Amino acid sequence: MKYSMVRLDLPEKFDLAAKKNLIQMGEERFERQLGDLTRTMLSKKDLKVVSLCGPSCAGKTTTAKKIIAECEKAGRRVVTLSIDDFYKDHWVLVAECEAKGVKTDYESVDAIDVDYLGLCFDRIFKDLAARLPIFDFTVGERVGYRPYRMREQDLLLLEGIQAMYPAVRALIEKHSPFYVFIDAIDILSTPYGDFDGRELRLCRRLVRDFSRRNSSAENTFDLWKQVVENEEKSIYPYKGLADFTISSTMVYEPMMLKEPLKNVLGILKATDRYAEKAGEILRRFEHFPQMDDTLLPDHSVYHEFI
Repeated sequence: MKYSMVRLDLPEKFDLAAKKNLIQMGEERFERQLGDLTRTMLSKKDLKVVSLCGPSCAGKTTTAKKIIAECEKAGRRVVTLSIDDFYKDHWVLVAECEAKGVKTDYESVDAIDVDYLGLCFDRIFKDLAARLPIFDFTVGERVGYRPYRMREQDLLLLEGIQAMYPAVRALIEKHSPFYVFIDAIDILSTPYGDFDGRELRLCRRLVRDFSRRNSSAENTFDLWKQVVENEEKSIYPYKGLADFTISSTMVYEPMMLKEPLKNVLGILKATDRYAEKAGEILRRFEHFPQMDDTLLPDHSVYHEFI
């Protein structure tokens, strides 16, 4: 995988026009990548399965929606199979982990009902109706099913952090899948220091978990070590298998994250376990001007996090 540097040059006059221009630069770069991806996919007339993988807060959900929109313009119906819907019920996973004497791990392949995922694929490609599960994270269990039977022009989009795990790949390899990997790949070089992708993704997740999932900074920090360990074990070793790689690094990120991070981390007390870590993160952003998320276009991948 090719790593590159994205450079942020802040103009002396950082007015509204300059902010809009910076956002436009970032969004156009991302859209160009998506255009190249969908053209490559659509050139493969016999393609039936696309596997979209990437680490936490890489931008998979928005990318999946954009793939669907572009493919449907070209007459290909896209059916999404979110691996999140194949999670085991919370109580089942907890019981299995307790029996093994290990900590409950929602990132590992063991959290997924791989057997049922395999059954669904088997029925789909035998031209039989499949019952695709619906998982509700608010209650931690499967709450229903949706029927699906493949049509001739259908394209299956398998999306999730586990989409390139060996156990999942084994289920789809015979169907010649097209693997897409998305990550905040590039180093963001700024006048106030460089940011690598993992640092940006942690900041994205802190903001997203707080605003979208009612999750505290402490909880996100607690989970992050496990997230990183799983990435090193089960995601990054297989990124080289990708047929196409997309970078979701945005040139405007430090300015867009500055105020939301203050809201998330600023409420930690000096005595909290992660107070020092929170302070380090906030200091990384203190010299950047602030940008408001209302400036983002409606289609921006950054709406996943802000």
